[in-house]
Amino acid sequence: MKLSVITITCRTDPRLPEMARTLIQSLSAAPADTRLEWIIVDDRLLGEGARETSKSVRELVFAAVHGVASEGVMDRFSVNHTPPLPSPHRGPQVASPAPAHNSARNAGLFACADNVDYIVFLNDCSIVTVGWAAVAVDCALAGKGWRCKEGSIQDIKLPDGHYRHKDHHDRLRPVPATTVGGACWGAPAASFGKIRGFDLAYDGEAKGHELDAVVRLARTGLAFVTTERAYTVRLRRTLTSDEVSTRQEVFVGNRNKILLNELTRDRSRVLPVIEAKPAVRSAPKPKKEKSEKPRAPDSGPTRLPGVAPAPTTAAAAPLAADAGRPAGDAPPPVPGDPPAGDDPRGVEFPPPRAVS
Repeated sequence: MKLSVITITCRTDPRLPEMARTLIQSLSAAPADTRLEWIIVDDRLLGEGARETSKSVRELVFAAVHGVASEGVMDRFSVNHTPPLPSPHRGPQVASPAPAHNSARNAGLFACADNVDYIVFLNDCSIVTVGWAAVAVDCALAGKGWRCKEGSIQDIKLPDGHYRHKDHHDRLRPVPATTVGGACWGAPAASFGKIRGFDLAYDGEAKGHELDAVVRLARTGLAFVTTERAYTVRLRRTLTSDEVSTRQEVFVGNRNKILLNELTRDRSRVLPVIEAKPAVRSAPKPKKEKSEKPRAPDSGPTRLPGVAPAPTTAAAAPLAADAGRPAGDAPPPVPGDPPAGDDPRGVEFPPPRAVS
């Protein structure tokens, strides 16, 4: 069983060490075949010094769990530190940044391994109880979505990473989908492919961005459950949401309220208004030495869990317009298509398509 835990953050002080210690303790109490991949989608990786930031975060996380993990647990734990998808609302080029939660969540989905079974979204300042990973495994085996119970406490020190909230051994109880969200919730990995990820139309404001996805997940037939066997506990912070944006209107969310109302009226819709499109990673450029052979390009774009890859150009049938064209001649580009080349963010977009 493989779990992916996605944490999105744009803070300068996310509570990653405390989170890492409790995640390791929870993994230690889970079944022995459980593997946990922690994907940290960090807005700080969009600016200067991204390489140094990524190195320091990984060192901070693994230093925090040193001496806490039992034997063999670290072999089942991995960390993936990745930037969010490009967004017009966030990044160093934006004068007045605003929340772009769904762009970050989609980046986490694209970073998930192909063999992941269950995906959980966890707030960047939340710790978990010992039975947390075991409950995630139970929800995965049952094919249910999960609304983790949560609480909030003052900052506490966790020298051994061990935190226990209550000693309840409760069954998985169904809950309405409209109550799901907040600091921690999850769903089977394949279900996110059915709804094509999170809706980018909600970026720029802080209302309804995850409720939209939960409602669409429920429309695919996914039921949500909760239990008191595990809790997520949010540590109070010293920095507020002013660090994200000083514009109060982005937190009122009037536009996003309209989007949610439209989703409520259209009871059959399960796809997003604006779907995330993963970019193709640039193939590494070979050096100019004659003795070095060019490297093979990447296998293709990443995709959402549960979505089959699109057929490659080589496997597709030739177009009618290509029948009389000599071999090696490229088809004419479509007017208005973006030119192929390197994007300033380091990703390469697909070349122009052919016309028939």
